[in-house]
Amino acid sequence: MELLDQIFVQLKSVLLAFAGRFLPPALLVLLSILISITAIALFAPVTMMYLTWLERKIVGFEVRDRAPARDGYPVLVEGQPVSRVTSGSFAPFLKKNIGLAYLPMEFTAPGTNLQIQVRDHAVDVQVVETPFYKRKK
Repeated sequence: MELLDQIFVQLKSVLLAFAGRFLPPALLVLLSILISITAIALFAPVTMMYLTWLERKIVGFEVRDRAPARDGYPVLVEGQPVSRVTSGSFAPFLKKNIGLAYLPMEFTAPGTNLQIQVRDHAVDVQVVETPFYKRKK
């Protein structure tokens, strides 16, 4: 984010220096205000996206039941939805159902127990470290 701010400040100073040769001071003030408003409108979505990324983290989980967690299934904490499964399937090599989900930071520690709503019932899952499998060298 600091890089965007630096680029904006440099661009604004160059533009105002160039316009200062041709415009009266009152119009320069107006131009400066318009540039600032435009920057806020352009950078606000990027800032919100950046802040959203800081609030969530993608984590792996193992399903403690036979039901596979599919993408779109709600992730529950104490019965309340906090996220959705991004991908999930049976892993033949591990012989387990595994999946990934973007979770709020307070639920991303390995060993955290959660639930996933599979059809009409909640299934227990546990957050695990990724990658799910590390081959021996």
